[in-house]
Amino acid sequence: MERRESMEDDEPLISLEQRVEPCENQTSDPHKGFTFRRCMILPLLTCYLLAGGVFVYESPQYTQQRMLQKYADEINKKNASVMLKSLHDKVLPTNHCSVNQSDPSYANYDKAQKDTAMWLMYFTLAQLIPALFANLLWSSYSDILGRRFSLIISFSGTTIRIGIFAAVVYFELDLLYLVIGAAVDGFCGAFMLLFAATFSYVSDITYPGKQRTIAIVGVELLLGVTLSIASFASGFIISDTGFFYPAFVCFCVDVLGFFILLFLVPETRQLNNSQGHSVNVFKVLAESLKFYCSSGTKIKRIKYILLMLAFLFMGMPALNRGTMEMLYQLGRPFCWDAKKIGYFGAIKTVIAAISGMGGTYIFRRCMADDTIASMSILITVGSYIVEGLAATDAILYLIPVLAMLSALPIPMIRSLMSSLTPADKQGAMFASIGFVEVLCSLIGSVSSTAVYTATLSVMNGFVFMLLALLTFIGAVFMLLFMFVNRRYKDDPVEDIVIVSDDDPSLID
Repeated sequence: MERRESMEDDEPLISLEQRVEPCENQTSDPHKGFTFRRCMILPLLTCYLLAGGVFVYESPQYTQQRMLQKYADEINKKNASVMLKSLHDKVLPTNHCSVNQSDPSYANYDKAQKDTAMWLMYFTLAQLIPALFANLLWSSYSDILGRRFSLIISFSGTTIRIGIFAAVVYFELDLLYLVIGAAVDGFCGAFMLLFAATFSYVSDITYPGKQRTIAIVGVELLLGVTLSIASFASGFIISDTGFFYPAFVCFCVDVLGFFILLFLVPETRQLNNSQGHSVNVFKVLAESLKFYCSSGTKIKRIKYILLMLAFLFMGMPALNRGTMEMLYQLGRPFCWDAKKIGYFGAIKTVIAAISGMGGTYIFRRCMADDTIASMSILITVGSYIVEGLAATDAILYLIPVLAMLSALPIPMIRSLMSSLTPADKQGAMFASIGFVEVLCSLIGSVSSTAVYTATLSVMNGFVFMLLALLTFIGAVFMLLFMFVNRRYKDDPVEDIVIVSDDDPSLID
């Protein structure tokens, strides 16, 4: 009570719709703000995203090549060699895009395409099933052991996975080794843990409201620009050098990022002297669930639940869109090569990143975060429908323009949930988001792959209609949040005082 009264004397309670602008007494806080060493999180992220971005584009194409090799004996040897050579020596494929159903390559290419989709699903399951709980655990630990702890765990798993991929390509090992690499990455929390730790890191050094929203969207912008560079570069590198050299370079870039993390990135979480105490795992996990069932007022819990449901239904399509687009573009009637896929990915991510940052700056001058998120989700629904109905390259190249605001909803929801959360619970809150993010990827990957495989011979773009439906349901939950947020008031904004890290409920 004494602490609460002192807060009321110094500062008014602030509602969610109001901005929290940094003032003089806030900027003097040594734990907030961007210093040179704290900014080293940016080159760290750049290394991770460059390596991971190239890997994301390389893995499906390499898997497809292996499937084409598998069916090489069933296809005319000459035609098969042309198909495989095209991925390395800039020779355009011939028969695999034939529309003549009596051509043996027609049926065999369909088989290779379906097998590729199944292997990609195996990789995803191997990664995401362990990551579902690993991410929740490691992210929650970051409130106790620090943000660097989660970053190191995540970086280790990704580096090992890319190293295994490079070995599989070089020695032409069985694809089951890629499943093992994906599982290792999953037990280390995968990319979701790194993003959860990064956003917790950003929350530690920013104030809730406008400053934090811009910082989070800035991280998303870096993500988009870096992935666009990786996408653009991957098309040329794969076409000109094959698969091994890109994989090896990705491994080296990840190792460089790991050294930046170990020696240059500081800890932003003010830790207590709890050495010698054992951390109760179940209580750590429970912290991530309290937001939705026991913490705060009933209104605040409803807000958390609605935001998370919006994230769930919007995230299932969004987090799996890239994989579905690659399969869609590799198949008929497009039959794109590595360069075209790279061009498309680069254009899409650049437009989304620039529109996301510019849109945030412009829209926040006249709209609340939840309004921006709802508008962006509804526009994204339209882009899915157009993509599913596309029949020519020209229509596909319109998708980056139609989906230019598709990058806005996720950072908006992150910012809204972060602003609802106290400073000492940011790690637990982002852990819960990470858990749902993994769940989105897991459910979305399995369902999207199953639908794509089942409807490939009927309508190859039908899967995008499913993605549009799921996204529309997310928009409904976002609109419900807007209604609750405007109809019922609460005390949602994070306390602006420094909160002690001593939390006996987490220590035995």
